[in-house]
Amino acid sequence: MLYFLIFFIFQINVNTSNKNLLSFNQQDKYIDNNKTIYKLVLIRHGQSSFNEENIFTGWTDVELTKTGIEEANIAGEILKNNSYKFDICFTSTLKRSIKTSFIILDKLNQLYIPLIKDFHLNERHYGAIQGLNKKETSLKIWQKFSL
Repeated sequence: MLYFLIFFIFQINVNTSNKNLLSFNQQDKYIDNNKTIYKLVLIRHGQSSFNEENIFTGWTDVELTKTGIEEANIAGEILKNNSYKFDICFTSTLKRSIKTSFIILDKLNQLYIPLIKDFHLNERHYGAIQGLNKKETSLKIWQKFSL
């Protein structure tokens, strides 16, 4: 299974007279002079060893695969080719996300920006099924509830 980094790019217009008012704008339209434009870029981490093995990862702190490292490098190149400059980077506390962030920021020559790690950005915790094979677990659950 091939995984791709997922990009979501949002333009957020902040009315400078009232910082609490945010409006979403998908296209570059006329922006009035009392607004500041910010872009929010969301990127999924590169392929991890558990992704490659089709295992529920959750909070298990696994490494990126060679493919995952390559995906992060490609993401960095895409952002660099589109002249992205960042003020700050937020990531989960899991090393697959931190390493993806480092690779991308390195490609952009922006390792100097603040990197905020927060467990609230971690992948969901899968509880008892964390670390189990997705296909085998799905079959077991299906069999249990189909009786």
